[in-house]
Amino acid sequence: MKLLHVVGARPNFPKVAPVFRAGVAAGLQQAVVHTGQHYDDALSSYEDLKGSCGKVKDADSAVAAALAKCEKRSKAQKTVMAATAAGMKDWKNHQKLMQANKEHQAGTPAEAQAEWLQQYHAAPKNIKAFKKATADFKAPSC
Repeated sequence: MKLLHVVGARPNFPKVAPVFRAGVAAGLQQAVVHTGQHYDDALSSYEDLKGSCGKVKDADSAVAAALAKCEKRSKAQKTVMAATAAGMKDWKNHQKLMQANKEHQAGTPAEAQAEWLQQYHAAPKNIKAFKKATADFKAPSC
């Protein structure tokens, strides 16, 4: 019998550990698949458990190999996630300015336009970084 653990959100990682150990004790073949959902939360969950997906005690070689691929993929995603965060920060600042403008709190029309143009000219740096990070992304699937 084979058991596949599919996890994504942070609360699921600690929940899988006892089930995984029980599967090991029962002699089941197992694999853990990380969906990539809530990526940053998943990484902090590994850190909270003082381990990583590559260091699961009692994992057989097939599971350990699958988890090592997931760990490699997680590390490779850091550049993409950093570029995404920078782009989202640009977008958040843009939305904040638009809300202030709607509420007539963005200054004079000339001041609001100057701020918008500054944001507009700054955005391509992060857009290009994201495009490059996604184009350069090379990692095994989990």
